[in-house]
Amino acid sequence: MGLSPRTLVPVAAACIAALAAISCGEATEDVLAVEVGHGADATFDAGGSDASDRSDLSEPSDVGLDDAGENDAGSPFADAAAADAPAADDASGLTDVSDASDWPDAGIPDASRPDTGPDDAGPADAGQADTFCRSWNDCAGDKVCDFSLGRCEQRDVKPADAPAIYNFKPPAGGAKDVLVIDGGRFYKSLLGMFQVKAKIGSVSKSTAGVDENRILVHVAAGDTGVVSITAEGGQTVAGNKFVPAPDGIIPCDGKTPEASGSPGLSLSDSGPYAAGYVDDPLANIRIHYPSECGSLRRPPVKGTWPLVTLLHGNGAGYLNYEYLGQFLATWGFVTVMPEEAEESGNVKLQQFVLGFFDKDLGAIAPVLSGLKTMDKIAHVGHSRGTGRLEDITHTGVFSTNTVASVFLGPVDNGMEVPSGMFMVFHATGDGQSTEGKADETFNRQLPPKWKVVINGGNHSLYSDHKVWLGPLSDELPTITRTQQFRIVTSFVLPLFERAFGVTEHFPSQLDNPPQSAEYSVKMQK
Repeated sequence: MGLSPRTLVPVAAACIAALAAISCGEATEDVLAVEVGHGADATFDAGGSDASDRSDLSEPSDVGLDDAGENDAGSPFADAAAADAPAADDASGLTDVSDASDWPDAGIPDASRPDTGPDDAGPADAGQADTFCRSWNDCAGDKVCDFSLGRCEQRDVKPADAPAIYNFKPPAGGAKDVLVIDGGRFYKSLLGMFQVKAKIGSVSKSTAGVDENRILVHVAAGDTGVVSITAEGGQTVAGNKFVPAPDGIIPCDGKTPEASGSPGLSLSDSGPYAAGYVDDPLANIRIHYPSECGSLRRPPVKGTWPLVTLLHGNGAGYLNYEYLGQFLATWGFVTVMPEEAEESGNVKLQQFVLGFFDKDLGAIAPVLSGLKTMDKIAHVGHSRGTGRLEDITHTGVFSTNTVASVFLGPVDNGMEVPSGMFMVFHATGDGQSTEGKADETFNRQLPPKWKVVINGGNHSLYSDHKVWLGPLSDELPTITRTQQFRIVTSFVLPLFERAFGVTEHFPSQLDNPPQSAEYSVKMQK
């Protein structure tokens, strides 16, 4: 995430230490049971390397090169449902393989999935086709689908030549909301980040995080006007106008995707719900949840839902995993993305997550009244976030009620989680997490477990908008950000559905992963 002045020195030291600590891989014993495919981080303490080899860099980078919206003949994503589906038992054409009563009734009539297009979404006019993106396949090139707003958004793959604002969200908000501004090259150096300023209209705003190309801004009541950024060097760039939104629940207005009531037909598609979210800027957290329509503070679909935590890495802002929170929300999961960077123990993080566990979330935000969470939990950690994940799962209810854990590019050695299903991802161009670390965590876990190797991906493509900063931090990927997002969500979704014991829409993705040039899979059942 963006760095504060008091963390600059330790972060620079950590980066230098990390560069010296990167290994070129580790030999591990192969415990392969089945193999398919064609495989070849509120405050932030960067820390340095320690005995556990927590040598995370400042998580530079995302790079996409090819069109993300196209699948080749070897890709399973476009028609996974057709290959997966047994005999249908309802109008959706999907067979329930677990107790469907575990899922709340959306109260939304089934509808055929609308047509989607690759362009940025605008208001849905009566009688017009739905133009919102609802699939990873709907956005091409360096754009990715924002499932909450239903629009394709630009994401740089390496530092831009000049500062720019690409987009911001939400387009309207109020006190206690967080504005996410995406753009190009706000600064080039660690010192340069302290020169970056943000305004809404003529009002200078405090920031919750400044990154090379993503800035988080705290919104105040009545804020309105053109959003602008003054980048390193003093150049000011402007975006569109931000306008106030009412407090409390914001009714659906046709300007964002509405819940379809029907599951997507492939692993690339959104689920039957929309992706709503709410912020708590005092705690620096965002909550994504199943909603009647997408975006900020939308009406929730009331009921009891599975709970997932998304834990950031060092150097990656806590709001750098929206792609995963949004996608899971459309499929009926509540996700929490907290900012927390304790390096050991993580007592605060444990207590914080307990506040969301087996609760009516209306006690946290009135907008979420009637939205409840299960007495089970799953976790996703990226980079150093995997170490925090490991810490919290060894204490209290999380040691027994964690049903699944996902490691994205782990950078620590000796990690294992005490309960639940397990999945670890490695990208072949990851310059911060060797395949040896992925193998070690895989080998330590009890079955069922999966290891997914993403061919051509890298460490920073696991996040929303980090950019590639050069060969000392990562390798230049040969796939797009969307492709890496798509591979991650295509395995995480079926894993979580099975772990929570809810309806499994794509069970064969775990049981018999289709062969693909994009990834390879090891698994033990």
